[in-house]
Amino acid sequence: MDGRPYQQHLKIGGILSMNLEEIACVNDLDESLVKGQTVLLRVSFDAFDDKGNIEDGLRIEAAEGTLKVLKQKGAKNIILLTY
Repeated sequence: MDGRPYQQHLKIGGILSMNLEEIACVNDLDESLVKGQTVLLRVSFDAFDDKGNIEDGLRIEAAEGTLKVLKQKGAKNIILLTY
């Protein structure tokens, strides 16, 4: 660390492209950053019980809007990363 406060950045196509503080929601993403790219999207589904069944689909349904916007902005692939 160089003493400066840590700032998160969005990484698209291997290029450090945008300070996350500038993004209020997925609609704020410039289409040129997403179009034709593979997007890695971290989601917190946390909706499954111990047997792998969906216990509460609310978080999964809430991610649908984000996925639609990314596709509308031309994302080639969307990879969901959950825990």
